[in-house]
Amino acid sequence: MTLNQRNISSYIEKELAKGAELQQAGKFDLAETVYKELLIKHPEVAEGWFHLGMIAYHFKRPDIAIRFISKAAHFDKKMRNTIARFLKSLVS
Repeated sequence: MTLNQRNISSYIEKELAKGAELQQAGKFDLAETVYKELLIKHPEVAEGWFHLGMIAYHFKRPDIAIRFISKAAHFDKKMRNTIARFLKSLVS
């Protein structure tokens, strides 16, 4: 891993942690902003899409939650089973 790749990885981890902290504190609007800004620069970050989906679900927007969480599944094959179970729970 190059220095630049490490810097990018560190940035992504910090932003995800910041968003999660805000989300846990109930500051969903700020968390949403953090995740969206991260995804503008790095749209391949599945966790960002997943957390945006969880925020949408919290606000009873399953249509948006499904869209964002589906994007997370697209970018991270390892998350697909967890995401599939969550999506199934939304429609049942």
